[in-house]
Amino acid sequence: MEGNTKRNLFQKKRRVGILGYGNLGKFLATKIIESSNFELAFVWNRTKVVLEECIESCVVLDNISDFKSRTPDIVVEVAHPSVTKNYGKRILEYCDYMIGSPTALSDEFLFEELKAAARVNGLYVPSGALWGGEDIRKMSDSGILQVCNNALKFHEF
Repeated sequence: MEGNTKRNLFQKKRRVGILGYGNLGKFLATKIIESSNFELAFVWNRTKVVLEECIESCVVLDNISDFKSRTPDIVVEVAHPSVTKNYGKRILEYCDYMIGSPTALSDEFLFEELKAAARVNGLYVPSGALWGGEDIRKMSDSGILQVCNNALKFHEF
């Protein structure tokens, strides 16, 4: 048995919902399925074909708006910044939320909205989620960099 035996005997599995099923989403889903501490609440992906071959149909979420019906304890977004823009606040009002596309937070209004919603549940932004982010910060702190524009262009959901 993993970790503290007493704790694991009485601790319920944390239900995790995943938004996005690219390389990172696949990795997370696999690890959650293998874990004794977590349970896969749902997986959503813009294109369902990739889910049909790998994920049991009972955990496939067809519409992000229906996430509450799967009673997640935390939702992990690894899809696209627009997912956080469109659903982040609603998710945070219900459960914890981890943002895998932190560029969504460059929208100041959205950032403030999520901060306010995070007073109820946890908002997690993993360190290193923005490639080169630490280097950009170091350059800014040292005065080498004064302005940085970051632009991503992807399909809309």
